[in-house]
Amino acid sequence: MNKRPKLDLMKKINYSLLFALSLAVISFQTGLGQTYSGATGPVPAVGTSGNAIYCANVPLTGVIGSNYNIVNVHIADLQHTFDGDLEISLVDPDGNVSHMLSDNNGGSGDDYINTFFQDGGGDITSASPPFTGTFEPQAGPFGPAFFLANVNGDWCLNIDDIFGGDSGFLNAWAITFI
Repeated sequence: MNKRPKLDLMKKINYSLLFALSLAVISFQTGLGQTYSGATGPVPAVGTSGNAIYCANVPLTGVIGSNYNIVNVHIADLQHTFDGDLEISLVDPDGNVSHMLSDNNGGSGDDYINTFFQDGGGDITSASPPFTGTFEPQAGPFGPAFFLANVNGDWCLNIDDIFGGDSGFLNAWAITFI
């Protein structure tokens, strides 16, 4: 009895599964998700202390954890003259969840440049401005925080400048779903 054809078939199946899994991992790691750019403007919106809220409209249908997951929030360019004044959070479209990304980090340092907030990233509280790199949201992973939140609508970056005397400008940010 020749068992070789059965073994060859099993190898082909295993290689096919390994290839499919590799593609899925590569797709996730290379950001082949759906990215939505947010509005930009001064921080704070008026004066030198207070809130600035800038939103990205997401036309997808479904919920977080079932149909989609948040890959990251990318603050490409937030210019500010005193990062320690800033509380930065992400708010879901229904306004039910406000998830802290960075809370008064950086002291008198300036700016957030190419800052990615992503589950499993580094600890932003031990980093320094301009926070270039990948960090986990300070309040913890996105998944549990936004579990079953509607993905459709305006996802907002809420930037609260809690002390007067300094200001800045959000030049670019985006949110990516997979």
